[in-house]
Amino acid sequence: MWGECVNKKNSFSISNEHSLVQQAKNGSEKAFAILADRYSPLIKHASSQWANCAEKEDLQQEGLLGFLSAIRSFNPKQGAFPAFAKTCVERRILTVVRKYKDIPEIISTDDIHEDIPGMEIGPDEIAANKEEAQTILQKLEEQLTPIEFRSLVDHCKGLTYKEIAEKLHTTPKAVDSAIQRARKKISPS
Repeated sequence: MWGECVNKKNSFSISNEHSLVQQAKNGSEKAFAILADRYSPLIKHASSQWANCAEKEDLQQEGLLGFLSAIRSFNPKQGAFPAFAKTCVERRILTVVRKYKDIPEIISTDDIHEDIPGMEIGPDEIAANKEEAQTILQKLEEQLTPIEFRSLVDHCKGLTYKEIAEKLHTTPKAVDSAIQRARKKISPS
């Protein structure tokens, strides 16, 4: 599948590819753009295999980071770039998928519900407010993915993207993306 995607998109020689990889490794944005364009079907294919575990855009972004890592660490003496790139992309995506699968175990709605700040009001009103807050949180939890929900709740608690990322074992960029998606999903149209 990988070779087919690359060869269908653009025909090129191995020496040309190695040259582009070396140029990209040396900082050529044009060479990187050409390679990223050639390998984008591969990244999309690798990320689509795990679409049920995480957001497609997040996985594609992680796949692109794996591809960048492949460019930076490729040594032509150790094999062909397509196979090396495939391995780097798949491993990066798999690492993220494993982290996403761990998130439901990390999330406990009990600690979220207790952290809602109460106003100086009576016990009946506090109970009613907690019930209403719990209902809102349950609706949010139904609408959002686990990472979107946890990122949004932690952001509302005042945590920074970096703190949330550390807590969820992901990157600040992934947290930012999750919060942006969550906002789009819950904002009135």
